[in-house]
Amino acid sequence: MVIAIGYKVMHSVNMDNIAGVILAGGKSSRMGRDKAQIAYRELTLLDHMENLLRSVGINNIYISRQDRIKDIVPDCGPLGGIYSVMHEISEAEMVIVPVDMPLLSKEIITKLVSSDYSDAAIFSGYNMPLKIRVSESIKNKIGGRILGSKKSLSIRMLLHELEVKYLNPEDCNGQCFINVNTLIELESIS
Repeated sequence: MVIAIGYKVMHSVNMDNIAGVILAGGKSSRMGRDKAQIAYRELTLLDHMENLLRSVGINNIYISRQDRIKDIVPDCGPLGGIYSVMHEISEAEMVIVPVDMPLLSKEIITKLVSSDYSDAAIFSGYNMPLKIRVSESIKNKIGGRILGSKKSLSIRMLLHELEVKYLNPEDCNGQCFINVNTLIELESIS
């Protein structure tokens, strides 16, 4: 499949090898209720993010949350969700989005999907969205951070252990990377 962004044509991507992952397993303590089920533009945030991934041709979508793919090791944040999904899928790559980043655009996800990279790709200055290779080596590095004696749940610190391609986020001036943690924040972007 050839992906076009405006007039710029990106390289061919086999979408069957890419899993879309939505991280929706947080406690939503600042929101006061389950973020994934909050309405945004006539959909839930979860449905909105699923539609976004499908809009770029990702059809294999996995959701990290209690009623879908449950964390293997509880209370490990986004890294725990990523680790758990890696154990469930057969695809070679994952494009990971948080449920609480509703301004992500089709263009941003397309740019991420079509990027060439070694282990991971992200936009400079942001930890999400994230494209990461699914491999035993990376799975073991994440497992070491979750299960090791020096537990470190930081995605940023994991990225220091990987070969990462940093993409330019010029398409949205940072606005698309806003994540919402309260109803007031959600209302301010709606």
